[in-house]
Amino acid sequence: MEFRDIKYVLKVAEEKSISKAAQKLFVTQPSLSQSIGRIENSLGVQLFDRSKKPLILSFAGKQFVKTAYYIMNYEKQLSRQMKDIADLKNGHITLGISQFRGKYFLPKVLPAFYKEYPGITVSIHEDQAAELETAILAGDLDFSIEILPVKSKELISSVISEEQHLLVLPKEHRLNNRKRIVDNAKYPFLDVSELKNETFIYLKADSPSRIQLTKFFKKSNFVPKNVIEIKDMETAHALAVAGLGVAFISELLIPYCNSAHRGVYYRLKDCVPDKLQVGFVYKKNSYHSKAVKAFFVLVSEVF
Repeated sequence: MEFRDIKYVLKVAEEKSISKAAQKLFVTQPSLSQSIGRIENSLGVQLFDRSKKPLILSFAGKQFVKTAYYIMNYEKQLSRQMKDIADLKNGHITLGISQFRGKYFLPKVLPAFYKEYPGITVSIHEDQAAELETAILAGDLDFSIEILPVKSKELISSVISEEQHLLVLPKEHRLNNRKRIVDNAKYPFLDVSELKNETFIYLKADSPSRIQLTKFFKKSNFVPKNVIEIKDMETAHALAVAGLGVAFISELLIPYCNSAHRGVYYRLKDCVPDKLQVGFVYKKNSYHSKAVKAFFVLVSEVF
């Protein structure tokens, strides 16, 4: 049975006449009579008592009409909901992001997004990159926001922004007393050979920051003397500023530290690339709802 069949029965019930209903439905009377007969045959019941004028509903017909009104109301409600989603008046997004990046990224984006699309809700899942990518592949997340590149061939990405990859030293470190070449950029260069006696405060081996540095050190034939592994970039920064070693961070972190908790920041000479790319990560050939596309557009405007 189709929605059209339900509408036919309801219109006949309202008009109490097949001929009047046919006029309202813009169909011929014989065609409507055949349709009602076909519906009754498929259901195995008589919906109308045709011995009465005007037509009246049978017991089965009354039950049919009662339920049919519920169905039609739900159909209208469903249509309205789908139209609202299409018009971005309603919708839902599930995104993944690390705790570190979330606290700096989301406050710049979500207030503007909710102001523009108040009917769209956003669920945020905070985790490490590997776990976020697993969740995307499982269909639990629409996308994630993380440092690129991604490892899985089933995932693709698009760049949002680039962040300078910096070395941080404590303020009292001896290397800060050397004269440095400063170009038009904010941060002077430091040669990796100057760090041969330093303790390196690293992120975990699978982090994009660590991978980028490992490739550069291998190319430069440089092996760190001592290594401390840390899971969180903010912790690595704090330990470096406290004098425990040198760390590599994103410049994103610096504006959020007050002067008492800042170190001295450098770029590594000849380190290419010397920036961290941040981007959207999502499953290859995945469907993006209008809400997700609207989020992508707004982020590109903010960054």
